[in-house]
Amino acid sequence: MSNALTTNPTSQTVAALLPKLHDADPDYRFMSLNDLFQVLTVGKPDFLHNDYNTAAKTVDGIIRTLDDQNGEVQNLAIKCLAPLVTKVPNSILAPMLERLSTLSTENSVDNSIPSMALRTVVVTLPRPINGVSPSKDVLEAYSAVSRVLIPRLVGRVVLQKPIKGAKLPPPPPGMLEPSSTTEIDSDAVDVLIEVARCFGPMLQQPEVEALQNLVVSILEAERASSVVKKRAVVAVSLLAMYLTDGDLSGFVSHLIERLRNPHLTPVQRRLYITILGSMARSIPSRFGPYLKVLAPFVLSALSEQELSDQLENSAEDGERDPEVDDVREAALVALEGFLASCAPTLVQRFNEREENVRLEVIAVMTSLIRKTGEGVLVDFSADDTLNFSQPSQSRKRRRESSFSATYDSKTLLSMSAGLTSPTVEPVPASGPRADLAKLSPSIVRATVKLLKTSSIPTKQALINLLDSMVSVQNGGLGEFFGQLVDPIMEALKSPSGSTSSSGTIASGGAASATANTLRIAALKFLGDISKTHSSSVLQPFFPKILPGVVSAVNDKFYKISGEAIGTAEQLVKALTPPRSRTVKQNHQEDLSKLYQVIVGRVSATDADVEVRQRAIHGLGIMLARTASPEGSSLLSTSDRTAALDILSDRLKNETTRFAAVRAIDTIAALSKTKDQLRPEWIREVSLELSAQLRKANRSLRGASLGALKNLIISPAARNSLDAPTIEGLLSALLPLLNSVDLHLLGPALLVLAHLVIDDANLVVTKQLNEALCELLVVNLGGSVLDALLLLVTNIGKQGVGQHLMAGLLQDVSTRGDPTVVGKAIGTLLVYGGSSVGVSIDNFLEELHNNSSDEAKQCLALAVLGEAGLQLGINSPLKPSTFSSQFKSRSDKVPLAAAVALGRAGVGNITVYLPEILDMMSKSGDEFLLLHSIKEILQQAGNKPADITQHIASLWERLLSASQAEDNKAIGAECIGRLAMIDPKAFMPQLKNYLSDPSASVRAMVIQAIRYTLSDSDESFDSVLKAMLIDMLKVMLLDTELENRRLALTTLNAAAHNKPELINPNLPQLLPLVMNESQIKPELIREVMMGPFKHKVDDGLEVRKSAYETLYALMETAFSRINILDFYDRIIAGLKDEHDIRALCILMLNKLVVLDPDETARRLDAIADCFRSTLSIKLKDTAVKQEIEKQDEAVKSTLRATLNLHSHIPAASTAMGAQGSQHQTWRTYWEWVEKDFESQLKTLREEKKESAL
Repeated sequence: MSNALTTNPTSQTVAALLPKLHDADPDYRFMSLNDLFQVLTVGKPDFLHNDYNTAAKTVDGIIRTLDDQNGEVQNLAIKCLAPLVTKVPNSILAPMLERLSTLSTENSVDNSIPSMALRTVVVTLPRPINGVSPSKDVLEAYSAVSRVLIPRLVGRVVLQKPIKGAKLPPPPPGMLEPSSTTEIDSDAVDVLIEVARCFGPMLQQPEVEALQNLVVSILEAERASSVVKKRAVVAVSLLAMYLTDGDLSGFVSHLIERLRNPHLTPVQRRLYITILGSMARSIPSRFGPYLKVLAPFVLSALSEQELSDQLENSAEDGERDPEVDDVREAALVALEGFLASCAPTLVQRFNEREENVRLEVIAVMTSLIRKTGEGVLVDFSADDTLNFSQPSQSRKRRRESSFSATYDSKTLLSMSAGLTSPTVEPVPASGPRADLAKLSPSIVRATVKLLKTSSIPTKQALINLLDSMVSVQNGGLGEFFGQLVDPIMEALKSPSGSTSSSGTIASGGAASATANTLRIAALKFLGDISKTHSSSVLQPFFPKILPGVVSAVNDKFYKISGEAIGTAEQLVKALTPPRSRTVKQNHQEDLSKLYQVIVGRVSATDADVEVRQRAIHGLGIMLARTASPEGSSLLSTSDRTAALDILSDRLKNETTRFAAVRAIDTIAALSKTKDQLRPEWIREVSLELSAQLRKANRSLRGASLGALKNLIISPAARNSLDAPTIEGLLSALLPLLNSVDLHLLGPALLVLAHLVIDDANLVVTKQLNEALCELLVVNLGGSVLDALLLLVTNIGKQGVGQHLMAGLLQDVSTRGDPTVVGKAIGTLLVYGGSSVGVSIDNFLEELHNNSSDEAKQCLALAVLGEAGLQLGINSPLKPSTFSSQFKSRSDKVPLAAAVALGRAGVGNITVYLPEILDMMSKSGDEFLLLHSIKEILQQAGNKPADITQHIASLWERLLSASQAEDNKAIGAECIGRLAMIDPKAFMPQLKNYLSDPSASVRAMVIQAIRYTLSDSDESFDSVLKAMLIDMLKVMLLDTELENRRLALTTLNAAAHNKPELINPNLPQLLPLVMNESQIKPELIREVMMGPFKHKVDDGLEVRKSAYETLYALMETAFSRINILDFYDRIIAGLKDEHDIRALCILMLNKLVVLDPDETARRLDAIADCFRSTLSIKLKDTAVKQEIEKQDEAVKSTLRATLNLHSHIPAASTAMGAQGSQHQTWRTYWEWVEKDFESQLKTLREEKKESAL
């Protein structure tokens, strides 16, 4: 077929192909059908709408090929239906469905072809989107399904529409009627499932009832196969969402009646129990009220009595009945489905006599508790303090960067070292956590009773359950701790003469539980209680707790000893200030006991390495927590000195060095006074830490540098370093002053900044100056630049900056970024004063020198701007110094002048800001002045009072200036930053401007709101919480296309930075995003480029933003997304443009893990999309960019194919439960393995290498 035919096909193109579909040669039929598929795929959406005759003939021709003798022709005919449905007039849909539903395959042995064809049509039809009014096409598609397909499924007209004077013949037998002579087709049940899934929200109540009755009759039909009944269970769970309360009650009553039937066979019983579990997962909130009646039917299948009867029967018959085991398995699965609403019933079953059943009930309850806290689970890792030296990975950026913000570990230490008392989270008024809080007393009562009498597996399961309650509630057991202490300490005791070997800790206390794993679970629970509850809760019980913990620390089994040390560490935190405000004599005695046992483990040569490492960490926490004036009396001076010497010794040992580095880091960060650390100890340890900077282990280098940084800047270490020590540190730090590893560069600069204060002449050498100059040639930023500027500041203050200034002016000068170099020179100029050999006048001369080039003028402006910022009100610089450069003929100088004006203005807002506002009203330099205002607003948090008096006039000026097209982006950022200064005044105004008739004003406001989302504080969040959702809804419904794109990027930013505000309101926002992710034909237009016509999709950028937002929501709120609708958009995206397709493949790779069941169900649709991508053939005239883009698409598609195959292997091999499904996927997989063998081999090897 020629390319001319497929570029812009017409109805005549289709008509010419139709006679060839019935040729005698099957290969010719296949090729003709393939040409027709291509034509239908690339044709305009309405290219058959005006030729009803050709459209009808096309439908007829494709339906006839469904009965072809050749299987490949049949499969391609089914594939053709998808693009055909979107191209034919809506009036043809009903006749098409009628033909397909009555199609009889005489020439084919595959009787499932009609149902597969119907399913393809239903899935392709336009469907309703939750929260969006149905379009005309959706209404007509539903009308066709309602008038034709549903009556054909059930065998009768459901919605009667009387016609006067006409008597209609009865409809033919239903496709799924169990009474029909033919066997029920499982693919026909899939058609019903798709009707419910795609059009469920639009189904009228009589239709829902008719479909529900039909499914029930299939479930109870003896002739229906097990595969059919499994699919019918899925249909039941989907239809249950649309049943009225009365119908749901009637169906449940029907199930109860069946389950009470004494003659119920095991197979029937398993089926009904499976239905219960499926409905519980589908409609948990509506299903909950029936659990009291239904749960006994499920739990009875797991009872001891029933198990005994089964054992007796198997003993008599000589073999176990597998059907009975299937019933028990179905009961367990159903019980898991009851999780959302069956907790009280489960608690009552804790006393189950049969051990295995009891363990399963407790395990299900534990799972329920953990699901209650999904998204808020607290990670109580014993190693949570091991990474506090690394920069925080918070989503929120601070308004102003500061070296302490990134490299100061004290904020993280306040959590990891337990400096702050646990906060009691308020119990919500409603919801799962509120229900858990109400249920806690009964859970604790049942648990305490069982802990006193039960076996080891049950005790371990119960302790794990209690630990899950602590995790979910971040506490919550304070008032019950007195009841729990005795049984927990009893579980912690080592059994007399026990020789049980260690076993893995079972999640629910399974048969692998031993005395040792029980003790580990008890220790972990005690540690978590100590971490999440107030010291006042724990202190009355220390006499009971300490002996058991001390004994466990000395245990020979390393897992028990290690867990006990972690628990002891948490007890130390609870005993010491500031958590324990009052220091008592008994606290000192308790802490002494813990000190002795921990030191003993650190010093023990026969202890396991892991135990010694954890003991070292615990010792570091103890020394750090007793370093404050309030806690110093808890540990004697001799004990502290001995412990510090032990850590110094452990620092020199290869196996314990890393743990010792972490411990010293903690101690250094929390030591406040000089007498806490001896000068000789500081010198010895600092040199040993610096020696580790030469080691190959990067983690050790980073940890050692972090510890060294905290030690050097600690108040306890001031003036403790002598000249040899400083020289040793300098030789270790200078090699780090390069841009190879920025994570090490920042802390190294901070250490040097403090060493300069101790001995500037010794530290500021030629090598240091040269290294700093080389760094400034590189484009530094963020916290690394702040650390460098601190070092430059201290060099200037010490009066040793002359050589550095000479290097900056001569060696660096314009080689580096003028903005960065200017900050360094300006800082040194101000703090070095006369010692640096230059003054502000020198840079003013350079600025006004007519022979000076553009780069030098930009540098001079940056220097003057920084000098003005640092000098503040003492600066001799005037605003006119900078504004006079706005008229420069250079491209870069005016913008550099604007930025410098803003930075100088930060130092003296009261003088500069009024003049800037005055210039905005008089001159035409609004764009430049907006950059000046942005610089001022970025630092306005430091001086809010200075800017407050001008805030009203500034607001008006910004709104006015931002109307211009060139000013929109920078103006929006300024408005957003200003709104953050006074959110109560300005956020309501921004909300009102979203209704402004001007599209440009609305666009500016949308961007302004986006700028606030990633950079805010609590006061702003409190205002934002009340109006963000309403504002987002208004944005997403904007009539302007570009504004909706900006709104989607704003929602994307909110999903990442404000998930706590977005997630609860997702049902209001997600439908709007889904709607924007659809291809809208009205936005596609044709343009002439020379003699050729090209399609331009004006909605493409909006769709890209919509899919990016869906990706963000999948990461932050997956549990709140309707997976069926979400997957529909993924499948549609796989057929879209390259960028959207790439994004959908990324989502697909995550979805196969997040929801493997739904992914497996969509494999056939995914296979069709993947095959289309891999089959794209570029023209010979394709440019390099097109070739690279297609190569990338093929590679990502093949990688996703391998990923899906590895997670769902049964779909590709026709093995297992899914063997009878996924024929399309299986055919695709075989094709890929054959045609892309070399690419698959390469990708598999890459995966192996990355795993290593």
